Amino acid sequence: MCAHKYPVVTKVSTSNGDYPITSFVTQEIFDSAVAYKPDPDDLFICSFPKNGTTWTIYILHMLRGGCMDFAGEDNLSKYYACMDFIGGEKTKELAQPRMIQTHLRCNQLPINDTNKYVFVARNPKDTVVSFYYHTKGFDFYEFSDGKFDDFFDHFVDGKHDFVNWRRWQNLWAKIATRACSKMTKQS
Repeated sequence: MCAHKYPVVTKVSTSNGDYPITSFVTQEIFDSAVAYKPDPDDLFICSFPKNGTTWTIYILHMLRGGCMDFAGEDNLSKYYACMDFIGGEKTKELAQPRMIQTHLRCNQLPINDTNKYVFVARNPKDTVVSFYYHTKGFDFYEFSDGKFDDFFDHFVDGKHDFVNWRRWQNLWAKIATRACSKMTKQS
């Protein structure tokens, strides 16, 4: 039986106040991720959770010439990092060129003109349903018998991992708009 009305998340401290994040992420991991200094060939895959991040990583992996036939212990996680969950130091240990998955907001990442950023978005109706089933499936949320209506309220209020969906999307949309405007002026 579900122990909580809402999923359990951890809060880490930021310069803008507390930030809700997946419960296994410590302050140390979060600080390390936010302090990450990218190499010029790092590629960031930026999305709100349950917006098609893994699907996008598979596509990018294949476009970079990677195969999808993994044998034995080999799997896609050897080729990319979810920086939010392992921190910046562990991300640096991965082979280059790195594909770095993140659900962090753009104001928590090293945005620059050198690196490439792939922004993945999804309809919020699909996101909330997918996130609900995802949350029910992981024990650390302590929400296995949780009700969709409760989760929906939690989602809309931005109290689950990675805060409010609309705010997250709007911040990234501003970055994308500035980047497109810059590209237009250069051509």
